[in-house]
Amino acid sequence: MADTKISAMTAATDPLTGSELVPLVQGGANVQDTVANLTAGRDVGALTLTGTSSVTAGSGGNPTQRLNAVGTNGTGFIGGRFQNSNGNLGLAGVEFSSDFTYAKAAIALTRQAPNGGGYLSVFNRASTDAANWATTDEVARFAQNGSVSLAGAGGTQSLSATPVTSSVNYWEFYGAAAGGDPYLFPSGSDANRGFKYLTKGSGAHQFQTGSSFVNTQFVVAHTASAVNYLQVTGAASGGAPALSAQGSDTDVSLYLSGKGAGTLQFGTYTAGVLIPAGYITIKDAGGTTRRLLVG
Repeated sequence: MADTKISAMTAATDPLTGSELVPLVQGGANVQDTVANLTAGRDVGALTLTGTSSVTAGSGGNPTQRLNAVGTNGTGFIGGRFQNSNGNLGLAGVEFSSDFTYAKAAIALTRQAPNGGGYLSVFNRASTDAANWATTDEVARFAQNGSVSLAGAGGTQSLSATPVTSSVNYWEFYGAAAGGDPYLFPSGSDANRGFKYLTKGSGAHQFQTGSSFVNTQFVVAHTASAVNYLQVTGAASGGAPALSAQGSDTDVSLYLSGKGAGTLQFGTYTAGVLIPAGYITIKDAGGTTRRLLVG
């Protein structure tokens, strides 16, 4: 073959098939090999890596579209999954495993619909390796709108925090050292702020003690359309804490009752005979007005 400048050669048809022959010098001798064998079996370094549609490395696990990076101990990998089998649902993230087969944990960014919002999820499968991630493996989700969800066993939702537009007040949770009690309180830009507890439907507020959900100490039951309520407040030195009836009605009585044949217990009894000097008006459990004589 006559000598020909490279610039004068006919352009090849792209993309190459890998079977094209190229001349080489090996051990001082002129040899030939295919394009596919130039990097076969060799680690190739790259500053950037660009795929035309997907980047595939290896066949372990599902999907096969992943990049594997061997850890320093030679046993772990991080896989980047760039597209799942459903083209409408994009997924990008990292997976962690003890071998080059299936991942036991993952952090993924999922697109819910074409050009739609997405969320960041944390997956964990503690017992066995998995070829496919399931919703039951999701332990945390951070949505595009700022909401956060934490899951328990089987991926069932255990805690959810939902953002509020223009929010300036929020919860703060604190732990405690030995001998102290953990606590939570409202924080934010407002100088004075309380907080609210809500139940779902007709559910009641229940307070238990003794590290058990059976030692009920206090219950606030549901009343539909309630406008009157109890208020409890403490007192400064020399004053008496107060339990009072409050609400939108002008006159609100305070109803105290025992259960069944139970009665109210209060005060300390002192024997003696007093001359009545007046009375206190009360109502019994049936609503009938009574007068208590006082001396």
